[in-house]
Amino acid sequence: MKILLVLMEFEFLILFFSLHMESACEDMNTNETIKANNGSEMKNSSVDRNDCLRIFEKYGLDLNIQENSNFSGCSETFREEFYKILCRGDYERPVEIISKLRCYFQHYGHPFLTIAPFKVEEISKDPVILLYHDFVFEAEIEKIKYFAENKMNVSQTISKDGEAVVSPARKSKSCFLSNVESKTELKGLTRRIADSTTLSMDSSEYFQVVRYENGEYYRPHHDFFTHPKVIRRNKSNRIATFLMYLSDVQEGGYTVFPKLRLYVKPQKGAGIFWYNLFDNGHGDLRMLHGACDVTSGTKWISTKWIREEGQEFKRPCSRRPIGGV
Repeated sequence: MKILLVLMEFEFLILFFSLHMESACEDMNTNETIKANNGSEMKNSSVDRNDCLRIFEKYGLDLNIQENSNFSGCSETFREEFYKILCRGDYERPVEIISKLRCYFQHYGHPFLTIAPFKVEEISKDPVILLYHDFVFEAEIEKIKYFAENKMNVSQTISKDGEAVVSPARKSKSCFLSNVESKTELKGLTRRIADSTTLSMDSSEYFQVVRYENGEYYRPHHDFFTHPKVIRRNKSNRIATFLMYLSDVQEGGYTVFPKLRLYVKPQKGAGIFWYNLFDNGHGDLRMLHGACDVTSGTKWISTKWIREEGQEFKRPCSRRPIGGV
């Protein structure tokens, strides 16, 4: 009888360890499957978009797409979803970033500007993006709209061949003002852009005016030229952009910089300034930006693109190796 009890206990122990090992193996296989789903499968270019959305919903903005190669197969989906978040204004920038930004009066010691300085808000320190409040006067806004009203055509972009074409990436109406309108009628506005940026306006482009209606947009793009033919045709590249809001927008229409994780809400009369090129002349890829869909109302903007030509002593070139194109 004792021998029988010992055998039964031995069989029970064998059964217990067998079940325990089987459970452990199942857990291990489950973990490996999860790793595979979040790793090798994500690297597969044929990964399902729904799987990518599921991962994005789980990790959200905590997932650094650029540094996490496991999710490379989903990077495009993540970029699209994050762009939508920025366009909704749902992203809050980290405190360690915004705590270093400041607002100030800008006058450069200029006698007139000391009396009436520019009201500047830093949007980003590196790269520099400045928001100028109350920059465009109401009379200038009405004048720009009046000049542009009967000139508007379907907006175009620059193709890979360096030609101006209508593209689904840009949906709006736009035009360039004439030489007289830009340099004579809007002389005061041009002078303020020169004073605020300390750059020469001699080679700047005429004011471009753009109108966005409901559902219209401009997908993320760079303002600098990349095609050699376009640079030769224009004699120099766009070193900087000064974008002005000519209207408020009821909903949507934000200006978004996805690589910098920031957005700017349109404010009538305000202007944004940023450099498109490093000081060695290479394009700054961080300055990718887009105009979000207008979901209610009408959005008017005007842009002054400033060229490299004539800036040799305003912003001297550097030979230091910096990333870009």
